[in-house]
Amino acid sequence: MSEDADGATARGGERVAVVRSEGACFGYGAGPRVLADVSVELAGGELTALVGPNGSGKTTLLRLLAGMAAPTSGRVVFDGAEPRGMAALDRARRLAYLPQRGGVAFGYTAGEVVAMGAIGSGGGCGGERFA
Repeated sequence: MSEDADGATARGGERVAVVRSEGACFGYGAGPRVLADVSVELAGGELTALVGPNGSGKTTLLRLLAGMAAPTSGRVVFDGAEPRGMAALDRARRLAYLPQRGGVAFGYTAGEVVAMGAIGSGGGCGGERFA
């Protein structure tokens, strides 16, 4: 795979987005660091498992990679840009985060919730029906 100027890679002629952290550190408030010097690269189209004990920083790392939190040092880059610097709609069109626990206030089906998430990509709320 070769990387272009935007930080994406080419795989078989196809452009694949890449998200990476480079020496990322993070801590909550004045407490101890939750993540220390984490460097990882994930390319679209790949399946990656993030495994570790409770409280080891897995969810925090995912929040950093999605731009939902900023590293206290180091950096996160998605497709050549820092996720927190992207316009919200642009970020929503290019990446998604599904928390391990979530709830909706109304009785939506799983398909309806997915359709609502597709709004940023130009889909969703267009009368889609899911079984």
